[in-house]
Amino acid sequence: MSSRLADLHAIQGQSPWIDNLQRSFFATGRLDSLIASGVRGLTSNPTIFQKAIQGSTDYDEQFASEMGRGLTPAEAYWELVVRDIHSALDSFDHLYRVSGGSDGFVSVEVDPSLAHDGPGTLAAGRALHKRIARPNVMIKIPATKEGLGAIRTMVGGRDFASSQFNRATQAQRQPGSTFKAFIYTAAIASGMTPDTVYVDAPVSYGGYSPQNYSRSYSGPLTLTRAITNSVNVISVKLLHDVGIDNVITLARRMGIRSDLARYYPLALGASDVNLLEITS
Repeated sequence: MSSRLADLHAIQGQSPWIDNLQRSFFATGRLDSLIASGVRGLTSNPTIFQKAIQGSTDYDEQFASEMGRGLTPAEAYWELVVRDIHSALDSFDHLYRVSGGSDGFVSVEVDPSLAHDGPGTLAAGRALHKRIARPNVMIKIPATKEGLGAIRTMVGGRDFASSQFNRATQAQRQPGSTFKAFIYTAAIASGMTPDTVYVDAPVSYGGYSPQNYSRSYSGPLTLTRAITNSVNVISVKLLHDVGIDNVITLARRMGIRSDLARYYPLALGASDVNLLEITS
């Protein structure tokens, strides 16, 4: 097994996270294998769960059972989500403990339909945190204008008296696909247009071979379609063609102050930033 991810933490102090979760990860041992290879955290969101639930039959039995108990579809959905989050937290628990609480986190996002309801977001965040009740869970709150109050309320952690660490301005985490906005902005600034066509097909740069979430390829796509579908391969191709230094320069102009690694995984948000930077 490659030691690249483990070396990334041991040598560079970076904590690689996986931006994916599906129930088959537990049955097949896939998540444990990723952790053993050096993955040190996991992030999830409604889109990830939508793809996982629609793309397999792994959730059908539980969903039917929850609906049979009289739950609404939305309530049944959250039962599926919470079960997977607990399983992921179990997998990362040992890492969380041996790292002294600096790694081994799993994040889950509050209902995005509350993004413009500040009090609703705060209530949902607190309820989800209380429901899961695990020390290595992170509750994600949309950084909308209305959500900022909820973020300010919750960044102090569980006990401000014991920890004054500000998770919005100090915590460094990988932005994931959010960083693709900088890649595409740099591409447009270089003269490309939303109708510029790139081919979604296997590519390798210096031994780095990016893959799409679906592990499949779609062929020729406009940049509009590529960013809409968050196509990993085309993001990396754009980074190569536009130039890593040009993307980093643009990110600096747009408020990113953290050190950005000069490597191709940058296109997929693999270089740590903090929440305030990425939302400014």
